[in-house]
Amino acid sequence: LMLIYKEQGNVDGMLSILNRIYIQYKKDPSLDKATLIIQNLIVNLLENKDIKSAIKFLEETKIDQAKLINLYYQDGQLKKALQMTRKLYRKTRKPDLLGKIAMYEFELADDKRKVMKHVVANFELALSSGINNASYQNYYGYLLIDYNINVQKGINLIKSALKTSPNNVAYLDSLAWGYYKLGECKKAFNIMKKVIRVTGLEDLEIQHHWNMIQVCKKGKK
Repeated sequence: LMLIYKEQGNVDGMLSILNRIYIQYKKDPSLDKATLIIQNLIVNLLENKDIKSAIKFLEETKIDQAKLINLYYQDGQLKKALQMTRKLYRKTRKPDLLGKIAMYEFELADDKRKVMKHVVANFELALSSGINNASYQNYYGYLLIDYNINVQKGINLIKSALKTSPNNVAYLDSLAWGYYKLGECKKAFNIMKKVIRVTGLEDLEIQHHWNMIQVCKKGKK
């Protein structure tokens, strides 16, 4: 029946069966591994169908806090994402969580410069722990560049991120902005051309970077 529902694209049908299996399996400790697989299937289906339903399921079952944090963030519930990340960090002391805390604090702050010292400290602790997280490297690197804190360090971080994901246009945009800040307009221009070919100019930040870099390049001739 699951296969039939899958072929039909009947998400509600699949969820109905999975929920029944989940209720039955969780009564038996010997089926913990199978139960975990069922839980993940339910969350994945709910996430694609209705993110709020996936959040509700994870809140009720408390099976995957890391996943719940990510869904809070995707759904724009940044305060909940930050609160749960802080709570999880106090419990686990995993340094990679400090990167998430830094991101959420920065995005929630009305005055970004007031929280910048704390945000920088958290990113430094997260990345100095040895984790290789391209998303953190780009996010932190861009902050260092955009707020003129340490442009060269920001560029180096973004280059590290690009080793993991060399065609990521967000990372390339960050790198171009770094070169622009250093006055290396030709380098910035050549990188931004690649970004624009993929993204176009719909994104306002990319549009702003492109305009500023073009002016810079013309002024350097």
